[in-house]
Amino acid sequence: GIATNFFLQSALYVLVVATQLMIRLPKRVTSAAEAPALVAVRDGLRLAYTDRNLRVLVITGVLPFVFVFGGWNTLFPALVRDSFGAGAAALGWIMTGIGAGGLAGGLASTRLARFDRPGLVQTVAQLVLGAGVIGVSIAPNVPVAVGFAFLIGVGEMLHWATNQTLVQLATPADYRGRITSLLAVFPAFISI
Repeated sequence: GIATNFFLQSALYVLVVATQLMIRLPKRVTSAAEAPALVAVRDGLRLAYTDRNLRVLVITGVLPFVFVFGGWNTLFPALVRDSFGAGAAALGWIMTGIGAGGLAGGLASTRLARFDRPGLVQTVAQLVLGAGVIGVSIAPNVPVAVGFAFLIGVGEMLHWATNQTLVQLATPADYRGRITSLLAVFPAFISI
């Protein structure tokens, strides 16, 4: 039931926090010449805009949040109700398909991390994500929709992991924190 689900999620969050508390990092040495925060933010945004590779990676990182990811919470419940005449259980199966695909995509991303053409991996991931969304939208029944939802999860996770990796690799070391902070802003674009 729902209570068990939330209990399991809470337990997993406690496990993540406990794991994070075990991480020991070396003390950070700061230089007295660090720029003020607003100047650092401006410089990071300027780099993301002027560097062609970073600009493309930021745009391709944001687009799924604008066009795809918001649909899970708003469109899938209506799709399940109106197209399949089903309820919460069917929606749960579709969302489980996305989650299982995300797990598979995450595992695949570790295997593909050494692939010589990460841009190709990201492009294929976006195509798989798009095919999954289209497939769910035209699926004749819930089991077929779950299969396409699995593709959504695979594409989403492969895209996200590859995009983050490429952004990190394309960023000069002294700008990495500023550019990486942009990645945390991407989910805010769901509301668009």
